[in-house]
Amino acid sequence: MGHSVKAMPLLTKQTESQMITIKFNTKNAAFYDCEGTESARIISNLCKHLEFHSMELSNDTYIIKDLNGNKIGSMETSSEQN
Repeated sequence: MGHSVKAMPLLTKQTESQMITIKFNTKNAAFYDCEGTESARIISNLCKHLEFHSMELSNDTYIIKDLNGNKIGSMETSSEQN
């Protein structure tokens, strides 16, 4: 079963154009017997990416890969702050 995490809007006024959406599939070998641990590792890496590379979010899509290097999902950012 895959997991989807939706973050709160970037501003207090919620609009579809100001969102961070994270979706990834946990149905492969990298998650076997450690679904929570691998999910936490991925989410932690995404947080680091946002913290250090995205002072201002843009309309972009980031590919998510598991520990084995397989593409398993994406993180989409959208903002009107640019």
